[in-house]
Amino acid sequence: MAPSVDPALVNSVHRNYMWFALGFFMPLFTLWGIYQLFSNRSATAGTWLQSHTDFQVRFISVVMGLLALGLILHKMPLIPIFIFVAFWTFYMLRLARGWCALGSGEEADAGWV
Repeated sequence: MAPSVDPALVNSVHRNYMWFALGFFMPLFTLWGIYQLFSNRSATAGTWLQSHTDFQVRFISVVMGLLALGLILHKMPLIPIFIFVAFWTFYMLRLARGWCALGSGEEADAGWV
């Protein structure tokens, strides 16, 4: 179990995961989640929650990269379908992995994927 931190800070990181989960269905929520993530990021510095904020930043970076790639290649046949499947799979699995780790009081995985 990770060292104790302010419960309000833990709830803030939980809310970021919630905004990103809702953002899959309505992208406006993701934008709000990004705003909240960066406005609260300095508060998690030096705690085990920093791994989760870093995890979320990497998560959003890959998501934005996949979306940009999809927009660039949208006219090519079948490629957007593969990109969408990769995007959906990455989005849901990565989000669930980080949120489950937070729920059990563990640090988030440091990897990109």
